[in-house]
Amino acid sequence: MVGFLYMNRTRWHVFAREYVVSLFPVSHLVDCLGFSIKRVLGQNAGEFGCKLEDHAVWWLVTDGWGSLHRRLVRRIERNPKWFPLMLRRIEQHGRGLVETARHLGGGDLTKLSSSELNRRYLKFREHNLRLYDIALLCSLLDYQSDTYLSDAVNAVLVPRVAKERVAQYFTTLTTPLRRSLDQVQEEHLLGLYAELRRFPTLLKALSSVTRSNFLDLVRKRDPKWHKHFLSHVKNFAAWPYVYEGPAADEDYFIELLRDFRRRRVNPQATLRRRQLQLKELADRHRQYLKELRLSAVERNFIRLAQDTTFVKPLRRLLQSRAYYYFEPVLSEIAARLGLSLRQVRYLLSEEMDQALRRGYTDVNALNQRIKRCVYTNSNGKVKLLVGKDADIFWRTVQEEKIPRHVAELSGTTACVGRASGRVCIVNTPEDMARMKPGNILVSFATSPNLMPAIRQAAAIVTDEGGLTSHAAIVSRELRIPCVIGTRIATKVLKEGERVIVDASAAIVKRA
Repeated sequence: MVGFLYMNRTRWHVFAREYVVSLFPVSHLVDCLGFSIKRVLGQNAGEFGCKLEDHAVWWLVTDGWGSLHRRLVRRIERNPKWFPLMLRRIEQHGRGLVETARHLGGGDLTKLSSSELNRRYLKFREHNLRLYDIALLCSLLDYQSDTYLSDAVNAVLVPRVAKERVAQYFTTLTTPLRRSLDQVQEEHLLGLYAELRRFPTLLKALSSVTRSNFLDLVRKRDPKWHKHFLSHVKNFAAWPYVYEGPAADEDYFIELLRDFRRRRVNPQATLRRRQLQLKELADRHRQYLKELRLSAVERNFIRLAQDTTFVKPLRRLLQSRAYYYFEPVLSEIAARLGLSLRQVRYLLSEEMDQALRRGYTDVNALNQRIKRCVYTNSNGKVKLLVGKDADIFWRTVQEEKIPRHVAELSGTTACVGRASGRVCIVNTPEDMARMKPGNILVSFATSPNLMPAIRQAAAIVTDEGGLTSHAAIVSRELRIPCVIGTRIATKVLKEGERVIVDASAAIVKRA
């Protein structure tokens, strides 16, 4: 979820935006906030929902999110051991969801009865909701203006550290010491690239022939490398999938290898540098903790921030993998109903059984939903609005007015550093074609399916804020200067204009 934008009205505000998403996952998240999260926090989010058009826009009653946030904080402060337990459960449930989805999407689905297909659909939904019940706690704890973890860490640092060094200490102490799945994938691919460089003819062919011709050459020259490459594609296909793909295929990873060559990446040196950077991070972490002389409670806050920063993106990548493994079930449903995969993703769970038993559903209704719909939950009462009903409702939700002339934007430091370059606004995978090395990547929020563009960025600027946002985490991993939480960067910065990003001061200026 991305991009906090406050409303002019006191009742509603838009609190997030997402791209490449449909009613299938949206309904899961709405049902979690409306019903199942009450099992964990004893309260739901009140009135909220999502508008789906060319992208998803999430809205809440003004204090719905804040009320859940405060309830969560009280729970943590009463029992400091509770939230670390939740983090462990998020990881366990995430890995469990992946295995459940792999099982549900496996085998010959054409032989299943319609009732069994519906059972698998509902079982995935049940397990996904169970994960969302606890996974949303990470976002509730530190997202946009509700920044409990960030505030707690800064409260520890500000009295003890010189003002100009607070951002550096904050970044170091909240960066996980465990490798993320993003890092694991890239390091494995760097290893493959290092092996490929042993064969100059193959390295030249990488950039000069088609994907199929290149793989034919590799299979003949180095069958072992070919086998390892195909294994990499299989293991990391779900990496950029998020909610509905596309998944990474052979072309995707060959393009990443070509990018290594274009940038003249030395894979052995890069891998050694990564190892050294991780060691330096661990050393600085120990040094800062020793220097600060923290109490046990303060150390717990640091550890909690670090663990949350690791678990939240891990959960998202595990969930991405689960959606990927479950896609064959949706494809089989689509085949039986004569629908496209996109149309199936706009069926509600309560409609699925009847549609499968009848062998058809109202295609026009699905197409209307795809064009524009609003899915709301008002204290347990769910509504799906389409067409004019959706338009009438949405007129009650007004986004904040953006100032006409903004010379400087401020946000929060995610990764220190300074860079200048031309703005490239990237919200979807399709936008990445405009990205050039050295551009300043500006986005509502980044996500795993934007990683090829992120690697080319001289700096990252996002509307979305939060210690555990994807941009905050990946910018530290790649050591790219990053300012998050500007709220309006995508609205006021223009494609191609030159800007200066002083991430250490959390400022973006027009050059």
